[in-house]
Amino acid sequence: MEFRSNYYDAEDHGSLPLIAEIDALKYLFKWYAFGFKDLEKFMDPGSAADTKEFC
Repeated sequence: MEFRSNYYDAEDHGSLPLIAEIDALKYLFKWYAFGFKDLEKFMDPGSAADTKEFC
C-alpha cells in the first residue's frame, strides 16, 4: 500500500475536505495526463480522424 500525507497549515476544517478530495482525484488519475496540446487537437473539428485515440 502506498501512503502519503500532506499538512495544510493555512486551511481549516471547512476547507480541507475539498482540498483532500482534489488531492485524491489527482492521485487516482495520475496516469491520465491530458496535455494542452492534446486539448487543442481534440477541440479542432478538422482533426476528427486524429481524435479517435482520445476516445
